[in-house]
Amino acid sequence: MNQLHYTLYKNSWVYSGPIDDEKRLSKEEMKSLLSKGGLMVRNVYDFDTEESSFWFVIKDSNDPLDDFRGHTTKKRIQTSLSNLKFERVEKEHFSLTEAYSVMKENYLFYKTKQNIPSFDEFKGRVLSMDDTFDIWTARMKETNELAAWAIRRRYKESCEYQSIKAHPKFFTTCYPFYGMYYVCNEYYLKTLKLKFVSDGARSITNHSNIQNFLIEKFNFRKAYCHLNVVYQWWLTPIVKLLFPFRKFVPKGRVKSLLNLEAMKRGLL
Repeated sequence: MNQLHYTLYKNSWVYSGPIDDEKRLSKEEMKSLLSKGGLMVRNVYDFDTEESSFWFVIKDSNDPLDDFRGHTTKKRIQTSLSNLKFERVEKEHFSLTEAYSVMKENYLFYKTKQNIPSFDEFKGRVLSMDDTFDIWTARMKETNELAAWAIRRRYKESCEYQSIKAHPKFFTTCYPFYGMYYVCNEYYLKTLKLKFVSDGARSITNHSNIQNFLIEKFNFRKAYCHLNVVYQWWLTPIVKLLFPFRKFVPKGRVKSLLNLEAMKRGLL
């Protein structure tokens, strides 16, 4: 196992390489990771296998504009492309102040319980990105105002859609999400000819409807995988104790942890 491909994210060891490259870890390998800290290891393997309780949302073929389901989707993509200019930009040309303002308005609109990152945290994340990351912006053609931005990470044969934020005032006038996904899908699947793009794994918080949106509007699909989760020795009995009462646990970190355990057991 190349432990360099596992990173500690929110106290959980997760694979940071291409999602179709992760292999099943042995007990010894998981124990080795936990010896470095963290609360648990999430191991996802057998990518795009038979139906299971865990999956990634992916798209492995590009759709021409005329192929989109429903007149509404096509019309919104066209409206977005008519009003917004989409382009990839270098870090030095990415206005952190504008982008942070868009992100903050996006968080406030959805009233998420997640803490809004500070400007310094946001700046640090962007500046730490290497050349495998692409930054996309969507600006109003008439005013050049930033309407949306997105961060994508390229691998040799795939691309991970990591973040997308849009200012709420453009949601129903310029449909920036529609345009951004259409443009990115075309670039990575048609121009670069990658095997697939991914919008991440099944959510354990259910705070966003973006994956259902992509499946319904953009023909993404579920690529099923096998999931294993191993905890620190002292956390294991706590999870076992709380698990039967998971339906009564309010939303929060504990609820998310129990949701992940339910997915591991195939019960959610």
